[in-house]
Amino acid sequence: MQVGARYTRPPESARAVDAPPPVYEWYRKYHPLPPGKNLYLEFVNTSTRFGDAIGAAEVVRTIATAGGKAQIFPETSVSEAMFRDRNIVLIGMPENSPSIDRLLSNGSFRVLYDEKLQKEIIVGPTASYVTQIDASGTILSYGLVTALRGQGVQGAQHRIMIFSGSHSSCTVGATEFMSSPAHLRDFRDRLRKQGHSSFPPAYQMVVRCRADRVVPLSEEYETHVVLK
Repeated sequence: MQVGARYTRPPESARAVDAPPPVYEWYRKYHPLPPGKNLYLEFVNTSTRFGDAIGAAEVVRTIATAGGKAQIFPETSVSEAMFRDRNIVLIGMPENSPSIDRLLSNGSFRVLYDEKLQKEIIVGPTASYVTQIDASGTILSYGLVTALRGQGVQGAQHRIMIFSGSHSSCTVGATEFMSSPAHLRDFRDRLRKQGHSSFPPAYQMVVRCRADRVVPLSEEYETHVVLK
C-alpha cells in the first residue's frame, strides 16, 4: 500500500482507505502535511523497494558493459512460461514474489520471516543470518545469491539468477558483489579448492553487507553451497 495526501477523498474505484493516526505521525517525519489534506492508504501491486530498484540498475549496467541487452518487467506482467529458454534475473523477497518463493523452496538457503524477531532472515543448513543495526545506524545485512539451471528445452544453456536477502540494502550489495571482477575471482578460487574448475550450474552464496540505509558501504563473501 502507498500513502497519498488528498484534499478530497479518493473515489471508490481508487481502492483507498482512511489512514490511521500512526500513519500521520510517520508521514510528518518525512513530508509536510498542509491543513485540510488527509492521508489515505491506496492499494498498489506495481511498487518496488528502493533497494531492489538499485539492484536492478546494477544488473542492467553489468549486462550492458558486457555487450548484452536486458528487459525489466514487474512480476505481475510475467508468466512462468517466459522463463523458458532465457537467462533470467529475479530480484526481491519470497513473500512478495511467488516465483522467487517457488524457486528457493528447495534450496539449501532460504529467506524467511522470523515471527519472534519480526525480521527477514536467511536460514541455512548450519546457521541463520539476521539483519543488525548498530548505534550509529549502520546496517549489517545478508544477501542471498542463487544460481539455478535454466528452464525449457535449452535450459542447460541458460541460467536463472536470484538476488534476495534479509534487507533491501543487501539485495544491492549482492548485485554489486556479482558485478565485481575481484569478488568473482575470489569466489572462483574458493570453488576451485572444492574441485570445481569453473562456476557450477547451480549454487547459493551468502554475502555479508554493511550499508547506510539502503546504500551499501561494503560487501564480503560469507559462505556458499553447491547445489545438485
